[in-house]
Amino acid sequence: MAWVAAPVRGPGKRVLAAVAVSGPVTRMSRSPGRLCARKVIDAAILIGDEFAR
Repeated sequence: MAWVAAPVRGPGKRVLAAVAVSGPVTRMSRSPGRLCARKVIDAAILIGDEFAR
């Protein structure tokens, strides 16, 4: 298995949750961060922004 995760931060930069994507290495490669990191981080930021509202 390969996976990428990013923290979801709320007010005060407190970690409230996490966003993760996982899958078999045969689909995600041995370096899944290269494929997915930016999208996972962006999703975590968007979710965190919703907590801040």
